[in-house]
Amino acid sequence: MAASSANRNLDGRVYVGWSVLPYDLKDDAHIYRGTLVVVDSGSNGQVVEFGSYNANYYFVGVAMMEVYNSANAPYQVRGDRVPVAQIGTVILDGSGFGDDDLGKPVYATDDHTVKLSCHTNSTVDALYVGRIIRVVSATQVEVEIDASQSWRAAICVASTMFASA
Repeated sequence: MAASSANRNLDGRVYVGWSVLPYDLKDDAHIYRGTLVVVDSGSNGQVVEFGSYNANYYFVGVAMMEVYNSANAPYQVRGDRVPVAQIGTVILDGSGFGDDDLGKPVYATDDHTVKLSCHTNSTVDALYVGRIIRVVSATQVEVEIDASQSWRAAICVASTMFASA
């Protein structure tokens, strides 16, 4: 799938317990509400658009509002910082989900799509974002995110390297 081009519904799952932090946006980045947010280690820790997996990306949470860091952006969404929830639940897209997937970890391939594996043919191509707490349908799951667990992506890289050795 491709990156989002519109805001996503947070389905009322913004809880008081969510830890929300502001992150700086890279120039010309356009982040939509309800999408997964990554920072690029090559851009001084700034948020970038998550169109597809990149080894330099680090998952930080879910965007709480739409923000567009451009002088050409409409004033309603113009800004250089985006509030990001680091803990909570969000409904994300994918395919082939079933009830037996409850509790399993999921990995993001873009800002709204997850899958059950962090790699394809021993090549890492997704970031750990959380665990499935509800299967909405075969193409949507509710995921409990915890950006503090992003270190799990390193485990995927290491296990993939050793598996192919």
